[in-house]
Amino acid sequence: MGLPDLYALPLTFNPGWKAEVDAKDAPVIGADYWRTGVLVPASAHTVSVRFRPVGGQFGWILALIATMTILAVLSSESRCRGCRRTSPLDRHECDDAEDSVELAASR
Repeated sequence: MGLPDLYALPLTFNPGWKAEVDAKDAPVIGADYWRTGVLVPASAHTVSVRFRPVGGQFGWILALIATMTILAVLSSESRCRGCRRTSPLDRHECDDAEDSVELAASR
C-alpha cells in the first residue's frame, strides 16, 4: 500500500469543509497556504466535499430563539381582546383598570 496523495482543491481553506473518500470521512487540511486539501489513498477513489459552516447551527438556534421571543411579545400585546389600539405605544383600556386596582390595593 502506497503513501496517500494530497488532492488540492481550488477552494479557500476553512474548518467548515468536510470530505469523504469512498463514503468514509477523510481529513481536510490546508494546502499551499490557502487551498483545501484532502488526503486520498493511492489508487482510484471517489472524493466528495461539502461545506458545513462551524457557526451554522448556532445561527439557526439564535434565529429560532428570536422568532419565539417576537411571537411571545406579540401574543402578550393582544392579551386584552376588547381593547382597540391605533399604535403599539397606546395604552390598553384594561391597563387603566389594572392601575386603579393597584391604587386601591395599595391604600
